[in-house]
Amino acid sequence: VYIPMDIRKIAYNGKDTYVAVGSPTNSSVDTYYYYSHDLINWVAPEINLLGRKLIWHVEWTGSNFVIGSDNDSTVNIIYSTDGIIWTASNNSPFTTAVYGFTSIPL
Repeated sequence: VYIPMDIRKIAYNGKDTYVAVGSPTNSSVDTYYYYSHDLINWVAPEINLLGRKLIWHVEWTGSNFVIGSDNDSTVNIIYSTDGIIWTASNNSPFTTAVYGFTSIPL
């Protein structure tokens, strides 16, 4: 199993999807979050909403995966029901990095 990043956290939805987040292990990596259905094959999202930002946390809330990242742009929280297609939170009150959370109702 190879994911080109240092993993900070893996979240699991209790059914069939894992999401891993972290920081790059080399400068050629453009995405710092991946999903898997078997913990062997990891796939980067087709659209990377966070760019090359360090990602600090991922959580499964019971209905969404939620990722928190560094604050070098206007998007630092994204969410997904399936771990594959992500949506940027455009109403985040956070203006600094998001290091963790336990549950965010969306």
